[in-house]
Amino acid sequence: MADLFVSLMYAILGAHIVLCVLSIREAIRPPIIRRRDYPGPPDPAPLVSILIPARDEEHNIRDCLRTLASQDYPNFEIIVVDDRSRDDTGRIVEEFARDHPFIRLVKGRELPEGWLGKSHACHQAFQEARGEWLLFVDADTRHSPESLTQTMNYVLGNRVDMLSLYPHFEALTFWEKVIMPAVGRMILIGAPFELVNSDRTIFRLFAVAIGQFILISRSAYEATDGHRAVRKVVVEDIEIAKRVKKKGLRLRFLYGIDILSTRMYARFSDLWRGWSRSFYGGMGNNLPQALLSTLLLFIFGCLPYLTLPAAVGLLLLGVRSEALVEVFRLCSLQWALILPTTYIVRRRLREYPECSWTFPLGGIMVQWIAVHSLYQHTLARNFIWKGRNLK
Repeated sequence: MADLFVSLMYAILGAHIVLCVLSIREAIRPPIIRRRDYPGPPDPAPLVSILIPARDEEHNIRDCLRTLASQDYPNFEIIVVDDRSRDDTGRIVEEFARDHPFIRLVKGRELPEGWLGKSHACHQAFQEARGEWLLFVDADTRHSPESLTQTMNYVLGNRVDMLSLYPHFEALTFWEKVIMPAVGRMILIGAPFELVNSDRTIFRLFAVAIGQFILISRSAYEATDGHRAVRKVVVEDIEIAKRVKKKGLRLRFLYGIDILSTRMYARFSDLWRGWSRSFYGGMGNNLPQALLSTLLLFIFGCLPYLTLPAAVGLLLLGVRSEALVEVFRLCSLQWALILPTTYIVRRRLREYPECSWTFPLGGIMVQWIAVHSLYQHTLARNFIWKGRNLK
């Protein structure tokens, strides 16, 4: 049994060496849309409909609209669906609309049977849109003035059907700086940029999108039946990306950290509940795949961080064995490898490098969130999010 565990630790070390090399390579030359690469708006500039589903977003919607209204792209409209908010979201949007005629407020309809709230709001926004291109953004996003120009230049110049951006995750509290980068790394490890952005049929399985920013042509959206096709899916962004690739359309997923930012959750309770809502869908949205993903997450993202202190404790208690010493050496080597890699990656990608030492805690927290998400989506009777039951 001890030899089997040592062999497992060797396998984990090998996997971490590969991941560290790939992570550093990606951090040095990230697939990114940069602000400095700025050719100006395309000519002609197709009409872009910016579509924002908003429910109880009075603390976010003002800054979101302010940054979107300042875009230097010459041809766009903004449609906000007030998804039956219980706060002042609608009133704030109306104030903006009075000063900006390209902003329209749509009063969300009652949620019908068989729909989840965000997909229904996005579908209503699409029904009002006139644009040749559709940009779905969340109300908690902030956009640089050239972000729409930059992304439209990219999709037009590269004949892309759908583009999603990985944003800069703003973090102010300790737990945000621990959990958000750890969750982000997990997403990118499970869906590497090179495989997601490949047009080869063999890689159609690898598809991901982040709902904070999805730019998609109207023709691609209609060909995949848009949000209507994913109306019952919690993680609708990833499912739309899968449908785009399945259709043989061109999907691209890039870093948008220079032009897009978001602060998703300000409190630990919101972090916990928000990611618990999403993880099950991100792990395949079915029980066998979610169980396997949770097990692999524990083995590669949690076990090494728990094993080292356990090994140190046993050695201090006087326990001596060749296997225990070998495990201690392997775990120490992993920590020595991962810590500087985490610092380099976080510094290059502006992911709060001063908190890179918290990577073991981040891995453990992500593991518990995954377990909680598995429980909420399979065993719990109710899962309430923004006043609605997701089950």
